[in-house]
Amino acid sequence: RDLVTSIWIGFDQPSTLGRWTFGGNTALPIWVDFMRVALSDKPQKSFPQPDGIVNVRIDPDTGLLARPGQANAIFELFKQEQLPPESSTIDSPELDDEKEGAPQMLF
Repeated sequence: RDLVTSIWIGFDQPSTLGRWTFGGNTALPIWVDFMRVALSDKPQKSFPQPDGIVNVRIDPDTGLLARPGQANAIFELFKQEQLPPESSTIDSPELDDEKEGAPQMLF
């Protein structure tokens, strides 16, 4: 979070670099190689979570709060006052009893 980089590939005057030249296949590999070296000895840092923002598990099919143990649940960020109001009541074969005690918050 303390380092910002960008990669630009191109000519000073407008000109194509080739039919199949795009940022994802030309600039991205350079950026990845650079960042691998630049961050190799740096500890990973998370961004501080702003006040009033919560991270909760939701059902990706309904957008409602996930049930405890729901294996296909994903984490999403919400303003505290805009949380989905209820859990999904749809029966899902995607429950995983081993995850019943999994933490609900990441931060």
